[in-house]
Amino acid sequence: MIVEPLPAVDQILQRINAELTSPFNFLSVFKWEKRKGWDVLLEAYWKEFKREENTTLFIQTYLYGVSAFMARDPEMVMEEVEKHAMKLGLQDQFKRGLLPRIEILTKELPESDMPRLFKPFDAFVLPTRGEGFGTSLSLSLSLSLSLSLSLSLSLSLSSLLRSHSLMWAYFFEKICISRDADNRGDGNGDSCYRNKLVGSRRLHDTRQLLRSFC
Repeated sequence: MIVEPLPAVDQILQRINAELTSPFNFLSVFKWEKRKGWDVLLEAYWKEFKREENTTLFIQTYLYGVSAFMARDPEMVMEEVEKHAMKLGLQDQFKRGLLPRIEILTKELPESDMPRLFKPFDAFVLPTRGEGFGTSLSLSLSLSLSLSLSLSLSLSLSSLLRSHSLMWAYFFEKICISRDADNRGDGNGDSCYRNKLVGSRRLHDTRQLLRSFC
């Protein structure tokens, strides 16, 4: 009997499923830029949960504004995560493995396989400061509808989306929880959004949102 090796995508997805051993698993998908609110997400997650609560935040991402080779290097992404832990005074806990669990995926998956990535997670969270179309948001919406809302997908969206995202009209309370944000800022360090209206996410609200689903 000859057993054919699994395609690379199937191997990745099987590994992810095997790693989802926590009682509650969050998913976030975004490119690593300040506009996406990764700084708020990490701080809210680290400060709201304890390691012994056994939650996992799984992030599919890539570095923005660097070479293609560097962009999908998981070690470089994890260095950015550690830098933020240091900025928050949490480097010691980070190095000793005392912070809530975070897993990083930098492999690019075909669009047709993205629903398979989303499906096993309990909640999708994105404390974005502003979106255009919102690709990952549309995917989470389509997945929730295909599951007849049996999977609870939470979306932490700034109120900016109400008038500045094409997707907002399609979200409703059964699958979406939003939090208001101050609609002003300088792009949060992202030059392409400087001097444009952005949402400034509130840490307290994001912490409450994460906690409400566990």
